[in-house]
Amino acid sequence: KSGLGFTGVSNLNIEAGQTFRVGDLTHFNQTIWGNGKDATSVEFSLDLDFGDFGLGTQTFDFAFNIDETDNHADVCPYQTDAGKGCSDQITWDWSIDESSSFMHEGQEYTLALVAFSEQVAAASIVYEFISQEKGNNSAGLFAKLVTIDRTQDIPEPTSILGLAGLGLFFARSGKK
Repeated sequence: KSGLGFTGVSNLNIEAGQTFRVGDLTHFNQTIWGNGKDATSVEFSLDLDFGDFGLGTQTFDFAFNIDETDNHADVCPYQTDAGKGCSDQITWDWSIDESSSFMHEGQEYTLALVAFSEQVAAASIVYEFISQEKGNNSAGLFAKLVTIDRTQDIPEPTSILGLAGLGLFFARSGKK
């Protein structure tokens, strides 16, 4: 059967904004016979223990998109090894779940997924995981802590009054 598995890493040294490996995602890519029940996405929760910072375990939620391809297609949509059937693709939606945030030293943080790869080197980072058919394929999953800025440019009360005054001026000018 096909499916996804995840093996996390331990003893991470994490700094905000720094890309780090959170673990390995494995796609058990076995042939699925057309029964109309192919998965198109899967929810994924990742727990990080920030015990050293007194924050405990924080949970971050993501969704992976799975493109289970037709193994008998004339042209495969992704790079495929000959004779194995069409490869599948795994991605994520790039959204940042701000509801899974936490506060540390007055700053709000959350976790963002950034890439699949076997190493952090920029040349090897990819944003999609192409999984060859009939095998178990793994890729490193990389993330980073990002800050959340909830401040917005809110107009000062005098600016709002000035805009209202301009509106009245134009409304009166239009009547003349």
